[in-house]
Amino acid sequence: MAHRFRSRPAAGFTLVEVLVALTIMAVLATMAWQGIAGLIRAREGAQKAGETALRLGTVLAQGEQDLSQLQQSSAAPGLKFDGASLRLTRRVPNGIQLVVWTLQDKRWYRWAAPPVTRIQDLQEWWIRSQQWSAIQGDALRMLEDVDS
Repeated sequence: MAHRFRSRPAAGFTLVEVLVALTIMAVLATMAWQGIAGLIRAREGAQKAGETALRLGTVLAQGEQDLSQLQQSSAAPGLKFDGASLRLTRRVPNGIQLVVWTLQDKRWYRWAAPPVTRIQDLQEWWIRSQQWSAIQGDALRMLEDVDS
């Protein structure tokens, strides 16, 4: 008896099928990568906005505290704005303190003199505070990118 050889269909995928599958997977991977990158950008933006809001809240709270402790004095006015800087005197536990809020190079700064108990000392700090170069080194940068 003669045996006949039966041909069986080959198992596996053809080269074309493999290439199509790889192409589809590459497209899906690219789409997933862009989605993840978008999520990362959105998270970074939200984080930066949150930090900015927190910083602004802190600055406003400090400004409110300064204003709530205003103290008129015979040596210096309680509050004065000269077009460039806001100067105020406030009462603190150790005496009276001069505080300056100013906008320099799109940055909002706050400078505070040490507390004083003598009128002459307060007047000296008031005169010194009128020159930005004299207080710049001790001023705290409160906010960036402030237009006005």
